[in-house]
Amino acid sequence: MGTGRIELVTQIQQSDPGFFTQQTQEVDEVDFLDRRGAERAPVVCPVRFSSEERYGDGSNVEGTLCDLSKTGCKIFSLIPPRKGAQITLFLQLPDGMPPLYLIGTTVRHVQGHDFGAEFLPLTPEERRRIQAVIFKFVTWSAYSLRRPAFRIV
Repeated sequence: MGTGRIELVTQIQQSDPGFFTQQTQEVDEVDFLDRRGAERAPVVCPVRFSSEERYGDGSNVEGTLCDLSKTGCKIFSLIPPRKGAQITLFLQLPDGMPPLYLIGTTVRHVQGHDFGAEFLPLTPEERRRIQAVIFKFVTWSAYSLRRPAFRIV
């Protein structure tokens, strides 16, 4: 696998079925490769998290959810936890329900102020809520001009 840069060209269909806009951005080849097994949706909402390892006193740190999948999420925080940390995530989904408290969430990577977190296996109710939000926010795929296909299990 190379470490060069590649150009990603995305066509986005607008409300008029025959009208597309094109967005071009340069990305690192490593960042372009997505090893996730679950569809991500661009869900933006406030989150809080705590980590005894990093913050010692168990205090909550604020962040912003950037995207969500049924197996994890990406969060922006001015004070990100360290890679490998176990955090408790307080996820206020935009569904009008009380926050989800996801204990034992693992921080898989940290890059600047962004970090990726993987959920422990979810309860059926947690999974149902997350999947409902994903379905509501899933967008047109950047790799084809159709909605991404995924199965809710």
